[in-house]
Amino acid sequence: MAVVSESETSARDGGFVPAAMTLAPWAVAGRGHEVRGPNTDCAGHDPAPGVGVPSYMDTFIGRASLLEEIGRLLGSEHRLVTLTGPGGVGKTRAGMRAAAWAEASQRFAHGVAVAELADVPGDDHAQLYSRLLTAVGILDNSPDTPHTRLIEHLRGRDLLLVIDNCEHALSLLVPILRALLRAAPRLRVLATSRATLGLQGEHRVDVPPLNQVPADGRPSEAVRLLVARAAAAQVTVSPDDPDAARLCALVDGLPLAIELVVGRLRVRDLGAVVEAVRASLDQVGEDPHAEQSHHRTLRATMDWSYSLASEHERVMWAVLAEFHGDFCPRLAVDLCAQLGIAESDALDGLARLLDTSILTTISQPWGDTWFRMLDSLRRYGRHLDPTGIDRDRVRRAHAEYFAFLARYTATDWFGPEEVELLRALTGSISSITESINYFLDRPDESDRGLALAVDLARSRVHMYGSLLATSRRALAQARSRQPTGPPTPLMVTATALEAFAAFSQGDTGSGLSMLVDALGHAEALGGPTQSTMLFVTGVGMALSPDRDTWAQSVRVLDQAVDAATAEGERSDAARCRLFATIADGFHGDARAIDRARDVLADAEAAGAEWAVSWALWALALSEHQHGDIDQAARVLHRALLIHDDLGDFSGMTWTTWLAAMVAAGRGDHSAAATLIGAVRGLQRHVGVSVSGIGPFSRVEITARSAVLRALGENGYATRVEAGEALCRKDVVTLALSTLDTPDPTSTDAEVAEDQRLSGLTARESQVVALVARGYSNRQIAAELVVSERTVEWHVSNALAKVGAANRAGLAHWHLTCVADRR
Repeated sequence: MAVVSESETSARDGGFVPAAMTLAPWAVAGRGHEVRGPNTDCAGHDPAPGVGVPSYMDTFIGRASLLEEIGRLLGSEHRLVTLTGPGGVGKTRAGMRAAAWAEASQRFAHGVAVAELADVPGDDHAQLYSRLLTAVGILDNSPDTPHTRLIEHLRGRDLLLVIDNCEHALSLLVPILRALLRAAPRLRVLATSRATLGLQGEHRVDVPPLNQVPADGRPSEAVRLLVARAAAAQVTVSPDDPDAARLCALVDGLPLAIELVVGRLRVRDLGAVVEAVRASLDQVGEDPHAEQSHHRTLRATMDWSYSLASEHERVMWAVLAEFHGDFCPRLAVDLCAQLGIAESDALDGLARLLDTSILTTISQPWGDTWFRMLDSLRRYGRHLDPTGIDRDRVRRAHAEYFAFLARYTATDWFGPEEVELLRALTGSISSITESINYFLDRPDESDRGLALAVDLARSRVHMYGSLLATSRRALAQARSRQPTGPPTPLMVTATALEAFAAFSQGDTGSGLSMLVDALGHAEALGGPTQSTMLFVTGVGMALSPDRDTWAQSVRVLDQAVDAATAEGERSDAARCRLFATIADGFHGDARAIDRARDVLADAEAAGAEWAVSWALWALALSEHQHGDIDQAARVLHRALLIHDDLGDFSGMTWTTWLAAMVAAGRGDHSAAATLIGAVRGLQRHVGVSVSGIGPFSRVEITARSAVLRALGENGYATRVEAGEALCRKDVVTLALSTLDTPDPTSTDAEVAEDQRLSGLTARESQVVALVARGYSNRQIAAELVVSERTVEWHVSNALAKVGAANRAGLAHWHLTCVADRR
């Protein structure tokens, strides 16, 4: 296995202490899998980035008859199929393989969604709903009840929902699924669980261990898996070796047990491994409390693997098992530093746990490699007590570490680490929630739980990761668990930030109520007003329908900038400055444009990529309101490219909304109406309504009125409906093509002006000119440095606007315009 050595890592100036380092990708031959990002296929899919079927990087061995049965059941009238079996038998892999078949065959019109529940606490309704919402592409932002949102979203959809590792959450999950299956007649559910769900109509499929009987001249399934995994670990095992069959028989053909023993074949020969596993099984067999056969076998295999591990490997297993969900190398190394484990030792431990199959790798949608510990191994690891480290010390280290990570991000996100830090927090939200609870469960440390919730909100992860509801819940829970007594500055900050989360959700009434409470507590405390209080007050004023109050919001937000600067909070000051710029941008004067350019320059100088995207958005708004529509389009084009690249779905929604306003300002009414429809579709998944917010609403009303006058009610409704049906990929393509602004010197200005009066945009006019010269779509795309899909869109729009039947008619129309000018 290729592992980055200490000499191959490089330190980063001002890096993420205590372990400031860069980790190269972890290459593990034949193991791990890739997490699917947003499903960008357009046929029949929703616009939101739901969780798709993971793509595994290793081979899938056997199970042909099992998969055939699952496929038959999913293709028939059975609406709930549950794969049951003991831990380590391969329920997840079989379920995901069947789901991949359903996805590839397009059996379900609205695709396949996957909810992995292994790291969701079995008694946490909020986290369970959040995971289900995310799986089906609904972002955790709305103040509405998640139950209602799930039902409304799934009611008319033909979808396969895969729920993995759900046995620990059945008491909460079963009522939810019962309601969903009743309300959504085309919904199918494929669950994996150690126990059945007990719902009416459930069809149980027992997942057996791998077959151990050779057939058709081929080795058994279990032996084939052993040979394949050994080869991936660069160990040769002959399928004809009797010890191979003996080993598979000893571990009952359990895939996870086979994976674990393969991890030891690099240091022991096959015969020695067989004897060691037999001895371990004999020991467990003498335990009067031993579980049924397969559970006993897996436990014995894990015991044996643990017995062979070095003390350092045991410590790493115990430490990393405390993570709730996946984790990146950086988190693992920095957490180890909290426990006094050196960086080089942590890296070595990670490599060894990968080699022995305790860890597997996960390729994230943005390209980074994270780690995952399977649920059975995690449960086992949480009961380990290696020498020198007790369990409470490990749990405290986790809580302390995530408190540090949130504080570090809250205070220092305004820099080149911004996106990396936000991704780390977003991916660790389950672990962070557990860390908050760890402190809240200790009365003398409950204020630390509140501080962690506050820092999480200050980090802006709730906006980056579309976790507004999660952030608001964390703040509310932490506030409710504080001891009674006079308000503290931390409580004031928490109340204000909870109000900001409510404002961001569009729950203005609740936000104002909490803001009033925070202001009252702040007044009782006396002293200078906190920057956070000024910031949230300014945001509340900016959302007001009253124009005078809205106008005064800029002054209050500027005061927040000054206060944050005085407090030494550079990142908070950057956040306040951005919101002041957005509020000022609606005024449409040149001063707002200068302010936006300064904010953009600061973000670019800091190297904060996500902040750059929003500074571009603010500048585009200012240019639009000032009347320079083409310049607004150029700037917004850059912002959308960044949002798309980062997978910032909320950012795409806001940018698409502004693109619709730009299109209306350009007179491209057809694109404007389509984009307005696209935003409506996106908003249903984001859970926040852009057009429902004061100043945004006023801008949209003006634009929508112009579009309605141009298209008429029927034409407008048709375009809006078409936009609502677009998937995310097509929304981005349409928005980018709409914002695409050519160099005004690149085509004949007078001809372009004539064609603009005929309804063509400047870019459409340029495309038409190239069509008239005989260019193909591919040649036009190369000439204009745009995608071929964008060219297709422009040609389609131009044909409709000028009434041409085909490209020849379009070319004739253009040449007539040129002749008339001459």
